Parts: sequence; C-alpha cells; structure tokens
Amino acid sequence: MTARIVAVIVLLIAIIPAFLFPSSSEADASAYIMEKIDVLTLPATHISPPTTKLNARVVETITFIVSAGQQNAVLNPIRFQYGTAPGTYIHEIEAELISQVVNSSIYASGITVTFNSLLAATPGNIIPCTTYYARVVCEFGPNPFGIPKVIYGNEISFFTPGCMLVAAGSGGQGSGAGSSSTPSGPVPISNIIVQSAAINTPEASPGQDVYISASAANMGTASGDASITLYINGHKVDSQGVTVAAGQTAPVHFCVSRNEPGTYTVYVENVPAGNFTVDVFANKTGIVYGIMGLMLLGIAGTLYLLLRKKSAC
Repeated sequence: MTARIVAVIVLLIAIIPAFLFPSSSEADASAYIMEKIDVLTLPATHISPPTTKLNARVVETITFIVSAGQQNAVLNPIRFQYGTAPGTYIHEIEAELISQVVNSSIYASGITVTFNSLLAATPGNIIPCTTYYARVVCEFGPNPFGIPKVIYGNEISFFTPGCMLVAAGSGGQGSGAGSSSTPSGPVPISNIIVQSAAINTPEASPGQDVYISASAANMGTASGDASITLYINGHKVDSQGVTVAAGQTAPVHFCVSRNEPGTYTVYVENVPAGNFTVDVFANKTGIVYGIMGLMLLGIAGTLYLLLRKKSAC
C-alpha cells in the first residue's frame, strides 16, 4: 500500500507541470483539443515609409483532456495581409512572435491553458502619402471540432506621411503673365497628429501597471512640438510632450494603473487604443501553484495517516 501511494505522488508531480506548461513541439495531439481562438488586429505603429510595423494579438484557448482520443486543429504560421483599398489585400507577410503570456486553470474534466500572444511584422514596400488597410489572418489545417478554417482579424487603416506641398504660383494652371519668375516656397507648417494607439497590457491585476503606446506623426513641413493627451473612460489622466521632425513619426508612451476591477476604455487624443480589464484573478499562475500545493499537501497528509495507522497495528 505504501509503495502505491508513493508512486501516485511521484506520478502527480511529473504530470501536473506537464499539463500546465506544455511544449508545442512535444505535446501529445491525442491529449488535448483546441477550444477557441480570438484574433485582434492592433493599430499600426512606427509608420515611416518605406516601412511600418503591423501588430496583432492572438488569444488561443486550449482545453487539455487526458485520453480524449482526438486530434487538435493545426495552426499554420500567422500572417498579415495589407493593401491600399478596403477589403483588398494584395500583399502578405508572415508575423513574428513578440511576447506571450500563459495562464492556466484546473477543472474536473481537465486543464485549460490560454496563450495570449503579441505578434508583429514589418513590411518594407510601404509608399508615402498613402492610406493602407490591413488585417491579421490565422489559418488552420483539418479541424474536426467545427472551428473555421480561416479566422480574420478586424481591418485597420493607417496613413503614411511624406506628402509634398506645392507652392502657389509655381508653374501650375492659372499663373498669370505678370507672376514672379521665382516663386516663393511653401510656408513651413507643423501639423502633429496621433496616427495610431494600442494598449500593450490588456489584462491587469488591481494596482498593476498598464502600458499604452501611440504613434505621433508630423504631417507638416517643419519640425514641431505637441502635447499628447491620454483619456480613460472620457477623463483626461495624463499628457506627454513630443517633438517630431517634418514628415516623421515619434513614439509616445503612457503608464497607468487602476485599483477598481472593471473594463476601461482608452483614447490617445481622438484615436481609440482599445480597452483594458482589471481583474483580481488576472494573474492565475499563483492560483494554479496554490492549488498544486494544496493537492500535494493533501496527498502527503493522507500518506502520513496511513503510515501512522500501519505502524500502530
């Protein structure tokens, strides 16, 4: 009896971590199924022709069921599609994984693991003074569980700087015979706007820092300064000064925290950055380890009572 109990303890210690932190290259496909996947195309950043940075967040929820006897859906490389007309994407580029947060929950039927991944790609054929439309694409292989074969993220748009201003009277139609042969150049103008904004921390515990980034672009012909304002739930909470050269972009970063649980809507100037959620259970890793500790403590207590009972006999 004692040897069997010890064997059970050793088996649990070996299996539980494997369930909580599975390796994608070693996980047994017959032991889990994919439950759902959420795809979100985030605002573009670092918009400066001939390149820009496309961003996306993919939340993949997998339920592990021992001896399920089923094959999970195969997720092919994630891609970005983009073009210069809404709904028309003539270019594609493969996304790269930037960061990933893993959360786990234990249920009676198995273990659910959520992979919250931030992805990005930098296409190099972006031209100035053009509006682009882009989305992220997740494609699956054979799928016996009813999940769509292809899942598309929302469409985003962004405008690239670099438009040239033409001076009045510089040889265009309507210039009179008496006009000056040496036209004056355009008056330097600084026109700084927020092109895009994104929340880098969509889930947080009370008091945890939430990071928000934005891209400020100077659409004018002279370097200038601007104050960029952050709004949460319609209230001004912070401002950052930024200096942007003519025709260039510059990053702007904010860091905030909230103690009250709930969902908060974020804007940078008039550009939506999205929502972030404050949840007392946002960090589930500590809870999982606590459950593991209680399980092992209970098994150890049972072993101790059995050994004590045996020695009494």
